[in-house]
Amino acid sequence: MSLASPTLRRALSQRSWVRIEVTHEALDDFEVHPFKGALWRSNLGFRLKQADNDAFAALFDLPPERAQAEPTWNLAPPISAETHIPRGTLIESAVTLHGPNERFGGAIVSAFEAFEQQGLGYGGRFARLRLVDAQ
Repeated sequence: MSLASPTLRRALSQRSWVRIEVTHEALDDFEVHPFKGALWRSNLGFRLKQADNDAFAALFDLPPERAQAEPTWNLAPPISAETHIPRGTLIESAVTLHGPNERFGGAIVSAFEAFEQQGLGYGGRFARLRLVDAQ
């Protein structure tokens, strides 16, 4: 028995989206807040603005009323509540781009790659993360 109603199935089949799942490896030991969503979102936005200003404008630089009314992307940050991240830890996250924002997939991957060269900024410190997989 399927839990999805025919209406939900139709709606899902008409959606256009792409999900980019990434895995980083911690190249440094570091401490973070247990709620990593804001950390990941702010660093992704900062790196995205450096990688592709058009992608940044479309995904981050929206008036609040438009961003709430038309969600065009979402971020699934790492869900572990661990605050100490040892060197070598694998960290998984994902971004889903909806509709016309699918075209920014390459820019998202470039922004995640920049976490290695420029670090993941938190509390005035930076931890380097190496992108080991993106699909």
